[in-house]
Amino acid sequence: MRGQRLSRWGIPGYTYGTPALPRAAIRLGALEPVQSTMLFTDEDAHWLRVSRQVLAPHIEELLDVWYVFVGSHPHLLHYFARIWEGEPDESYLGAVRKRLGPWVLDTAAADYTRPGLTTRSKSGGALSLAASTARTAWPRSSISTTAICRR
Repeated sequence: MRGQRLSRWGIPGYTYGTPALPRAAIRLGALEPVQSTMLFTDEDAHWLRVSRQVLAPHIEELLDVWYVFVGSHPHLLHYFARIWEGEPDESYLGAVRKRLGPWVLDTAAADYTRPGLTTRSKSGGALSLAASTARTAWPRSSISTTAICRR
């Protein structure tokens, strides 16, 4: 783990909230029209923050459901498998799980300030294969865990 940055969660590969992240590509002023288009209001942000309080004590249950869902769909599970064996890579799945819980809670914090936007815009990188500490020499697909999570 030498040279790896740790987030406030202390999880290798999860860099949400660290100064290592470059500034968000989206300007603060550009976010409001996007939110308006999505009909996302201050009330939605409020309830998203409330959801964090509700989810926090149940995060492991949520991850269990997510893992069962991914595991029951071979086309999704494929992205967590060793290419030549076709079997799920348990160490990689475990490393992703360590980052996924904090990512859910950090996302539910609904922090739309400049620092929040920076960390949110890079959260895909924080969960991606490139940031994975479980990554080994075998080739993997280019799809990131975040792409699966956003579906």
